[in-house]
Amino acid sequence: MVADEQQEAGRRMVHQFNQWAHRGTSGGYRAGPINQLLPALHYVRSVDSRLVQIADCVAFLRNRVAKIAWNPRNDSDRTILDLWSRHCAKLVVDERVWP
Repeated sequence: MVADEQQEAGRRMVHQFNQWAHRGTSGGYRAGPINQLLPALHYVRSVDSRLVQIADCVAFLRNRVAKIAWNPRNDSDRTILDLWSRHCAKLVVDERVWP
């Protein structure tokens, strides 16, 4: 897994992944054992990775759409909804925010 570099969350995520690898997940959606978890998280600065930059952009748009709640009040809101509808909505498989 590659994620945007966030030093304050790094240790916590490594610890959480370690727990999942040994004990599986508990509670929540589709809880159970995890058999194919890679043993490492790799953090990169988003300015160094186009894939992380686009993932950040999609996450930003998704959160703005949720705040707008499909009720645009200005041109900026309408542009966000248009970008999401034309470029992201049909490609995003899961909109849940993790963690």
